[in-house]
Amino acid sequence: MSQGRDYKLDRLRIISMILVITVHAANWYCRAISSVSPFFFTVAAVFNVFSRISVPLFFMISGAVLLSREYDGAKNRKRILYKLMSLVFITAVFYFWDRYFKGVENISIIKLLAAPERVLLWFLYALLGIYIVLPFIKRMTDGMNEREDRLFLILFAVFGGLIYTLNIKPKYPVPIVGATFWLGYFVCGHIIYKNMEKLSKKRLRKFQIPTILVCVAAASAVASAVCLKKGSYDSSLLSYRNIFIMTAALAAFPLFYGILSDKRTKAAEVLSSVSFGVYLFHGIFLDLFMKYFPYRTVNPILGIPVSVAVAFAVSAVFVYILRKIPGIKSLL
Repeated sequence: MSQGRDYKLDRLRIISMILVITVHAANWYCRAISSVSPFFFTVAAVFNVFSRISVPLFFMISGAVLLSREYDGAKNRKRILYKLMSLVFITAVFYFWDRYFKGVENISIIKLLAAPERVLLWFLYALLGIYIVLPFIKRMTDGMNEREDRLFLILFAVFGGLIYTLNIKPKYPVPIVGATFWLGYFVCGHIIYKNMEKLSKKRLRKFQIPTILVCVAAASAVASAVCLKKGSYDSSLLSYRNIFIMTAALAAFPLFYGILSDKRTKAAEVLSSVSFGVYLFHGIFLDLFMKYFPYRTVNPILGIPVSVAVAFAVSAVFVYILRKIPGIKSLL
């Protein structure tokens, strides 16, 4: 791939951000399984499953960018510092938001070192871990040949996804391809990206699109059937380790990349620059909107896109303004 800025990845980052918000909007319907119709729950499950390709896409984008460059230790240390500062900043925001707005009893500050205050912040914990070991991962991927690339993809699918989908949870998971699935996506992003010229060809879309549709349909059908039978929402059925979600995400990366424009535009640059901040703050605005939005009686076909549009627009404007404050831009 070219060494300049890849504007397709900027656009893909924006799409992934919108899909992340979709996951959280759909979760409101899914968690309300006892007070929404089976149809509403099933529709929300489809939204939920499809949009769950978002987080794998974020990790793959990061892998594509960072592992395709020469490793720079000084830049990486700076990257770790800024992400750590971002984590402290947003954790403090949510700590007080949840305590004084939602009335949630916060966990202790010490426990926050091991587990995120908000579930959505797990992404930052995982990303920081990858940054810490980035020089070793870079060495490994630089030494991998085409055969080893294919082998990694297969092993990741089996030990990172399939066995967990079959509810086999090994006490001692296979390192790299099984123990930390986010690292698996990170490396897969690099492997796919360096072969993107072949994988994003138009003729492959006739395989990629059906693959995504079949995987989304299968995961949605299983989740809906099991949850409706139990009468409760089981989010573990929609894990990022789910082989159907994993396969859909791996197919979506080259598909979207091949479709998206590589033209530089101001709108794409601005939205891409605020995408990380939107990820951090959208939960607050989604909380506010869903508190007053009668989503239980609104068809999710309408309700989810509306709530996503509102949360994304308000978050993007908020983060854009916030980044104007000296010292804040580097955190978001």
